[in-house]
Amino acid sequence: MSVYIGDIQIEDADFDLKANQFIIRENEYSISFSGSDEFGKFNIEGIAVKSEAGFYIAPRLELIYSDYSGTDTASIRFDVIELSKEKNNCSIKGAWIQDGDNWNFSAKLKKLQT
Repeated sequence: MSVYIGDIQIEDADFDLKANQFIIRENEYSISFSGSDEFGKFNIEGIAVKSEAGFYIAPRLELIYSDYSGTDTASIRFDVIELSKEKNNCSIKGAWIQDGDNWNFSAKLKKLQT
């Protein structure tokens, strides 16, 4: 099991996102992301599984805010997941899907050294 971490760059968005854990498993990806938006800091966790269309998706995940009592959900689609030859880095590209809007993202995550 490999765990990757790092900042995620989001196109044209007014929120920040970080991969606290991006875990590569045999047929799925476990994610634990944190970020902040106009409602404050949030965490989002879930499992991305392969869709019939070939991409991986973690659907309808609950955003858990530290200082906001409202509820909201987002889906995270992964279009590209590539490991470097040495498996020290993992490049991801996809989209954050929330309230009918899509924000494309990309990141070069680093392997967590244990």
